Amino acid sequence: MIYNLTLNDRTQKKVLRELETTEKLISKVATKLSSTQKTCDIYAMSDLGIAHNVTRMRGGFFTGAAYVWEQPDTPFIPVDTTINVCGTALYKINSDMNIIEFKERCEKALKAPSRYDWNFTNGNHFISLCYSENNMGMQEGYYMLVHASACEYKEELYPVIGNWYYQDICTERLNHRYIRYIKGEEAESFYEMAKMLKSFNRERNYSFCKKVLSGNMGREILSVAHYGMPSIHEVLIGVQKTAGLATLLTSLGKNVYIVKKIENAKNNYM
Repeated sequence: MIYNLTLNDRTQKKVLRELETTEKLISKVATKLSSTQKTCDIYAMSDLGIAHNVTRMRGGFFTGAAYVWEQPDTPFIPVDTTINVCGTALYKINSDMNIIEFKERCEKALKAPSRYDWNFTNGNHFISLCYSENNMGMQEGYYMLVHASACEYKEELYPVIGNWYYQDICTERLNHRYIRYIKGEEAESFYEMAKMLKSFNRERNYSFCKKVLSGNMGREILSVAHYGMPSIHEVLIGVQKTAGLATLLTSLGKNVYIVKKIENAKNNYM
């Protein structure tokens, strides 16, 4: 079933038609790997749109949607979701900090030797110095907000020739469309790595913020993934699933909002 939470603009209407086929393909594979009929739910959010990733879109997966299927007897994972883990982290800064000092600290941290491959300046990733007034439970003062992915393991999970599962990819077709997937032990191994990356990305964001802020680093306000696998039968692409706080990212120079899911709401995604 498609849950249409979009703005229904012209692009989104076309994407929604493609997602209808994606839902059928996922349901088809889940049923094929089970003794009973299985279904798939796709939650299309208000920012559903075109991704930069051609592999992902050709496989029928778009940014701004959650893909959830009933767990089959034999687990499987659609590999054209091009899974990694990406998210945001927000930390309170214990003292005032001007933008010049903040920029100098960031540049120094980016150049320092590290076991991580910093990618805060790539794509739509960023490092921001933010200020919040005392409202909605947010303490007045400065905050550090970062957005990045665990790029160190990107090639391990992407469906590229030569990686550890490439020879085990299966394909299911429906008219002009297809879904590529791995199943069984390969799917379980894939998910274990995807699950590990959630904590890995949190640790790398924490490590960078600590380098930048040093003794000025306060408490963690949030660390939320908006890209990854919360479970072995669930893929989020530009969607957050959390009972706590999450970020609503806007455009350059605009406010960033901290949001929280409405209690008892039927939709778990935002």
